[in-house]
Amino acid sequence: MRRVLGHITEGAASPPEVFLRMAMTLPARLGGFGLTDARVNYRLTPTQRAQRIARRKTLVPDLLWPELKLDVEYDSDAMHLTSQQAMLDSTKRLALESDGYKVITVTPLQLGNPGRLSDIAREINRCAGRQSRIRCKDFPTKQKELFSLDWSLSSLFNPSWLKDSPQGRPSTSRDHS
Repeated sequence: MRRVLGHITEGAASPPEVFLRMAMTLPARLGGFGLTDARVNYRLTPTQRAQRIARRKTLVPDLLWPELKLDVEYDSDAMHLTSQQAMLDSTKRLALESDGYKVITVTPLQLGNPGRLSDIAREINRCAGRQSRIRCKDFPTKQKELFSLDWSLSSLFNPSWLKDSPQGRPSTSRDHS
């Protein structure tokens, strides 16, 4: 029980945020990338300049590494279809960047693709001054098991979108239903 408690995600706003944290922070023996010290929806008080940009007194990054000044934001298709939400997300990113944070955006297609998340994990390691090193001989199997937990993703995107296409996404809007 003690081993599991360290992997519980508190404060996540959605199942994809939970899965993103799991994929990034679980140890390789459990299929994750082993990136420790991430905080989920940690409330920050930005500088006054950033508050003016965001037009709010606090910002809540999705997945934050405070010591790295690194934020990973999940942009859900379900939540970001309106111009208003896109504007709020954009000003949040701009405000964080004005305070010196690097902001990485993760889309549903990236979240459902271990190779794409591996790219993001490598970038997080690069920001931390580390190299990505997975030292688990059965990591591909463990990662496949982790990604088979699609309960958190199935209602948010169509898995067929992950199939290779010229732009890496569906070719017509009819494919989205």
